[in-house]
Amino acid sequence: MGGAEQRGKRLRADSRDYVSTDQAADLAGVPEGTIRSWASRGKLAAVGTVNGVRYYVAAEVMRVEAATRRRPRLQRLVGKATKDLQR
Repeated sequence: MGGAEQRGKRLRADSRDYVSTDQAADLAGVPEGTIRSWASRGKLAAVGTVNGVRYYVAAEVMRVEAATRRRPRLQRLVGKATKDLQR
C-alpha cells in the first residue's frame, strides 16, 4: 500500500481507512470467517497485505455488511407475509 501511513494496526491513505481482517469483523459485527468468506466469494476485495495481514477498505466492509443484512431480512418478511396470506 504505497504511501500508506501506519497508525497502530489501522492504515490510512488517500482519506480511506484500511482495516485488518479482525478489525473488519469487529466493525461489521461478524466473525472473522465471514470477512474471509466475503473476500473469497468476491463480495469484498482485499486492498493489500502488510506482513501477511490482509487489509480492506472500511467503507466497503460496511457496504457489504449492509447489503448482506438487508437481503435475509427482506426474505424473512416476504416469507412470513406469504404464509399469512395462505392461511
